[in-house]
Amino acid sequence: MTENILKKSAERTYIISVGGDGTLHEVINGAASFSNALITCVPAGSGNDFARGIQKRR
Repeated sequence: MTENILKKSAERTYIISVGGDGTLHEVINGAASFSNALITCVPAGSGNDFARGIQKRR
């Protein structure tokens, strides 16, 4: 689904992933070849390892 959205526009496109690590993984894989994609996540899964890990790096 992410690829379909990004194929329709060459402009900067914001993608908000709401879910856990698996959801974010799917979104990132779909957007990997598009330089116009800006991705953020709202952690709503059970583990949320990525969201917890990225916060510690600040």
